[in-house]
Amino acid sequence: MGKTRGYSVAISIAVSPDGKLGLFENGLKQNVLFLYHLFSASPNCESVYLVQESMPPGPFEQPLFGVDPDHIVDLTEVSNKIDYLIALGVAISHTAMAALKERGCGLVLYKGGNGGILTMEATASVPPKTSGEFYVDHRLYDQIWVTSQHMPTYRSWCETVYRCPVISIPQIWAPALSSIVPVFRQEFGFAPPKKPWRIGIMDPNNTMMKTSHMPMLVAAACFDKKPSIIEHVYVTNTLSFIEDDHFQSFAKSLKISAAKKLTIEPRFLGYQFLANHTDAVITHHWEIDLNYLYYEVLFGKYPLIHNSESLRDYGYYYDSFNPESGAEALILAHRTHANSLEEYDARNAKLFKRLDPTNPDNIAFHENLMFKTGRSKGAKGEMVLAR
Repeated sequence: MGKTRGYSVAISIAVSPDGKLGLFENGLKQNVLFLYHLFSASPNCESVYLVQESMPPGPFEQPLFGVDPDHIVDLTEVSNKIDYLIALGVAISHTAMAALKERGCGLVLYKGGNGGILTMEATASVPPKTSGEFYVDHRLYDQIWVTSQHMPTYRSWCETVYRCPVISIPQIWAPALSSIVPVFRQEFGFAPPKKPWRIGIMDPNNTMMKTSHMPMLVAAACFDKKPSIIEHVYVTNTLSFIEDDHFQSFAKSLKISAAKKLTIEPRFLGYQFLANHTDAVITHHWEIDLNYLYYEVLFGKYPLIHNSESLRDYGYYYDSFNPESGAEALILAHRTHANSLEEYDARNAKLFKRLDPTNPDNIAFHENLMFKTGRSKGAKGEMVLAR
């Protein structure tokens, strides 16, 4: 039997009143973009919408990186059309969710971040922050999707709160946003530089899972061992700490800082910073070992000095919380990277193929999960899927 009607799916996204999607603001919004492209590439999918309640009328900020502006809509415009809703980029009200569930729409909550740890951090802050999770919709979802790096610390939390299947999903990524790079001053991508390297530290410093402390210690340990390979270390996302007593004391304790080889910097667009200021990147995580930043660095063929177990075969791995191990990885990268670019690029290409949202394996994986919500009959009648 041929295809009579494909499914329609909506993905929630936060759009500001002036029409800005803010795709460079954080990884969560980029996750929405990649998921949009995944479903758009499926022969089974009739329509993909990006939705929020009270969506501004547009026009929307350009570029939209392949998103059809006519499919960025208020949820009310498509609430009777969609077969599935994936809550990802912004919360949807309990009232709207309950109405969708009542009419047979499959409901998926996509956890692109670790709300459990972020909630604990918010609670432990003095005074407590109001950024912890809220659970007004905790009995409505059919499935919870959690990206694999968060499963060890977040799975049981979600299972207990939501009481529905909590499923590990692969991270998806594509270099779609790199198309903006030609507007920058320098060409994006590693080029064998003069002997000393400019080192970028780009961790966001917005959670204890991703701070600049360990990368700074790695750079300091490398400087103590082999200062000749470091031209300068730029620690981004730290300008707000310029008056912080701890951060000043920490930075000043390092010889590399006393040598005026390390500076604190504001937030930059990742691709822009890589193109204009960086020969290698040092990063460190705690229980969050996949990150779009890693892929951007690898895509540009830059040396990635990292502690991600999931990416141990890529870049230059070092042991977690071990600056000496990190220093050795940086020294190795400096000695060998320029002469092994072809091998480095070929290995990374296999990773990017696996991550590609349009990879048929990724499409099938997400669709098969979604279909298990048991709601393959939407308001418009039976779906017959292409095979």
